[in-house]
Amino acid sequence: NGDHHAFVSFLQLGWLMLAARGMETSGLVRVRRSRMYGLLAGALAGLALASWVASLLLIGTLELALLWRMFRAKPNALPGLGAFGATFHLTAALVIWPDVAASPWGALEIINLSWFHVGFLGVGTLACLPLCFLKPGSDEQGAGPRLYPRALIGFLGLAGLVMVWGPLGESVSEGMRWATGSNSFMGRIHESQPLGWG
Repeated sequence: NGDHHAFVSFLQLGWLMLAARGMETSGLVRVRRSRMYGLLAGALAGLALASWVASLLLIGTLELALLWRMFRAKPNALPGLGAFGATFHLTAALVIWPDVAASPWGALEIINLSWFHVGFLGVGTLACLPLCFLKPGSDEQGAGPRLYPRALIGFLGLAGLVMVWGPLGESVSEGMRWATGSNSFMGRIHESQPLGWG
């Protein structure tokens, strides 16, 4: 449906533009500004996710950018980083919450909007919260703030492996079948067929 594609593209463009503005170094030194951009971008990202579940992939790219900023910045140099990330994720989770609560799909689905998506955004919120408690501009250079991004990657990697080989395993497999068109339903959809001349 062309209208749906246009709507989703509009939402994606909107939240990505707001997130790009919110992630500017000059803006991340101001916590209030970071919260405002996190709120606006998160609201549009939540609407995009509720409209098209694959929007989660773009949200994942923002999370990679947040991790990159955690690695590159001194722990207290960008006090708005945690505020932007936590506000973004929390707002997006709250936007999709009513749709998830009304969804007929399973509790942990990837290809259909489910509690997995709320949990994914909730983990994003919790991952950014510790950064909100660092004192802006202080010279606190202890091991904790420096090691936090590495510890976070380790924790998220381990949690991801547990989920994939645990409760999300079948859903991940179904998602791969869906994306490749080998799913019985998607195999009949023309848009899911490989591009080619044959």
